[in-house]
Amino acid sequence: MALLLLFTSFLIQANASPVNPQIPLREASLNTVKEDLRLILREAHLSSNFLKIYQTKVSKGNKVIIDCSQENEIRLMVGATQNEWSSTFYKGLRYLGFLFPHPRIQVSPTENQIRSHCGETVVWKPRFSYRGFHMHTQHPSEWVHGFLMGDQKIGMDMIRWSARNGQNLIQVVLLRQPKFEKIISSLRPLFNFAHQFGIYTGVSGSFALQQQRSLRLLTPFQSLTGIGAEKQIFLQLQNWIKQIDFDFLTLEIGTSELTSTNEERTLKWMNLAAKKLSRAGRQLWIKVHVSSNQRSKNYGNFNFLPQYADSEVGILPHTVMFYGLNDLYTPMYGRKNFKDLHHFMKEEVKKRPTWYFPETSYFIAMDIDVPLFLTDYLKSRSDDFDQIESDGVKGVLTFTTGQELGYWLFDWTTALLIDSDYKKDEKIALKLLGEDLKVWGKILEFQSKFFKKKQLISMISSTNLFDELPLIGSPIHERRLLKELSKNPILAGVQAAQLEVALDALPKTKEIKNLELRALMNMTFLRLSHSYFLRKALTYGKHTQKRAFLLNKAKQKRMKGLRLMSKIISRFNRYPEAYVFEEHKNPTSYAWGYGWPAATLHYWKREEEMIRRNIYRPTFMNIFEALPFLFSY
Repeated sequence: MALLLLFTSFLIQANASPVNPQIPLREASLNTVKEDLRLILREAHLSSNFLKIYQTKVSKGNKVIIDCSQENEIRLMVGATQNEWSSTFYKGLRYLGFLFPHPRIQVSPTENQIRSHCGETVVWKPRFSYRGFHMHTQHPSEWVHGFLMGDQKIGMDMIRWSARNGQNLIQVVLLRQPKFEKIISSLRPLFNFAHQFGIYTGVSGSFALQQQRSLRLLTPFQSLTGIGAEKQIFLQLQNWIKQIDFDFLTLEIGTSELTSTNEERTLKWMNLAAKKLSRAGRQLWIKVHVSSNQRSKNYGNFNFLPQYADSEVGILPHTVMFYGLNDLYTPMYGRKNFKDLHHFMKEEVKKRPTWYFPETSYFIAMDIDVPLFLTDYLKSRSDDFDQIESDGVKGVLTFTTGQELGYWLFDWTTALLIDSDYKKDEKIALKLLGEDLKVWGKILEFQSKFFKKKQLISMISSTNLFDELPLIGSPIHERRLLKELSKNPILAGVQAAQLEVALDALPKTKEIKNLELRALMNMTFLRLSHSYFLRKALTYGKHTQKRAFLLNKAKQKRMKGLRLMSKIISRFNRYPEAYVFEEHKNPTSYAWGYGWPAATLHYWKREEEMIRRNIYRPTFMNIFEALPFLFSY
């Protein structure tokens, strides 16, 4: 069988297009960038004539010369390749002190600070040719409102933020909707706007994915039987190409991230889609999930199936949560680590387009919606980028649920790490913000030691229906459920003791300068205390006064957390029009924003009530509806 697979792979490669083709990058419009500079200067309360862009020729590299020879204006003389000139210009702005941590936050220098750089030269050397963000619009976020629901300002702000931070890729997930034309009419002007900044636009869908309303090429019957599938793929792709001006398309394989389709048919579908897109000047990418339960004798891990496809089929190897490629222990989706995924990526980068696809905000009771502010994202992405750069990977497409609740820091750091000047500098965003790096160094060290290495993340994050009732495959994250701890007071005591050790070692937060980040770090450490009292309560009998006392202590922590969350939301809710922290109707499978569980501390209360009522059913206080989640319209 191994020889047969090798021979099959040889035939596929022999008939494929040239190895590792790449899409050419776009060039930004000078007028569009000039208009953006005008907006930046206005926000900084500087004259629109104070800074001006001039394009020049250079013999080598991408550079900005800060020319102050004119009395009333400073000229930014930009010399760069066509596809990098705008990113080179924005690198020059950052060097002058203009920072864009969040799409709706700008930090501006004074005129004197700008003039202090007269005569200096700034070099832009990106570590990856392709870099940007996959805005996961299957989650109920600001991006859903901005890109799928017609709130153009949100989308335009994100596009500007991407350009200002040297990014040249954006992607959104297409959803099944009764009125799909509404999504198309929303996307079309935004994609055109992105193209004016030299940003490549991508959309994400699937061949047959059932879950979370992913827009699919095939009906369930076609994906199950293969009858009429190839014709349908051709026609659907033709329709998507006609309606949406995208540059690259990501397709998921399988009927869910845990269940597969027929391997031979799926290979044919991939090759057919790639050829159809290539003829239209587009490129196909396949998302490579981390799930590990789909294996066959002939092909091994179903997620690695693209290795047998034509070489023009690109791959997006995906890692999840705050774990990195080289972490020794990554207990998610039944895994121990990502070694096989990394090996797969290193082998395939020699044969086909390959972009790394990590994430910086993990929805479903794990971080952003608990809320937890997990600084290991900073270290993991820095280490990952060092690794993939040495592996020859040409691109990074970072998965983001949203940027509220402080997760802008992680996305911004990820964007900054593209710059070769910031290599290995996991605290670069904090440094640019003027934070005390010694203070943050202690916080990063604490979280890495206790949350990741000692695995307290399994105690302070929470569970959902799919962890507690794994119908297929493994739980999202390996952990001891509260139901198990309720039957084992000794184990509950062990976990309480582990949390107590961490609480005794808590780093100080009062010297964090950014008030939002300080509040979110306090929320994270408050959750440690809450989890401790819950487990301590489980060491006592169901009806004892001591258990009731400890549950009340947990409740007090939650009430303190609710007051703090109220302050965070009232002061730092930058997208009130997107209802991030509220229940509301939207095109996703969720009837609320990703920040609503955080605003209500739903997961905290659910765990209290489980213990108080001695009810551990997966459906108890469950906010996820399994059938709509998996089989919605």
